[in-house]
Amino acid sequence: NYTPTFTGRGYNGATVELFNHPSGGYKAAPDALVANGRWSSQASEVWGPKLKREVHLRQRLGQFNSDWVFLEVTIPLLPPVITGMTDNDDTPIFNGTCWAGAWVNLTFSGDSNVYPAVVQGDTWTYRRPKPFEIDITHTLTVTQRVVGQGSPSTILSFSINRVLPTPV
Repeated sequence: NYTPTFTGRGYNGATVELFNHPSGGYKAAPDALVANGRWSSQASEVWGPKLKREVHLRQRLGQFNSDWVFLEVTIPLLPPVITGMTDNDDTPIFNGTCWAGAWVNLTFSGDSNVYPAVVQGDTWTYRRPKPFEIDITHTLTVTQRVVGQGSPSTILSFSINRVLPTPV
């Protein structure tokens, strides 16, 4: 869910402090009390996908502080979601959700082209101008890219079925 939880071991009764910089200032996550030799703290806000974000930790017990421990955090980009396919003859409209501002790309089985989706906020849509063949199974593969990371793929199998009306 893009909100990291930090856990570790420490000295009973100590407080673990998590900062974005060793000089202090902005906290990466709330302070955590060490109990039974363990501590845990979840970031108080959504971080989103991150590539090599720094977190600096130390223990504090009374007036004594430990040395800083540096942690490099990478949160991988989750795959985009395909929320639907709107029937529109043989050129359906596909839509879904993504990380806001991501580049969303689609590929279709039997077609070597890569198609960019239209992204608005955290949703994407796409309508391929080239019609699909009817009555066969097609595969849609969707990926997203943001902050220098590519996501795993999301795959949807679909077919375009058309029934001709009975003549009268």
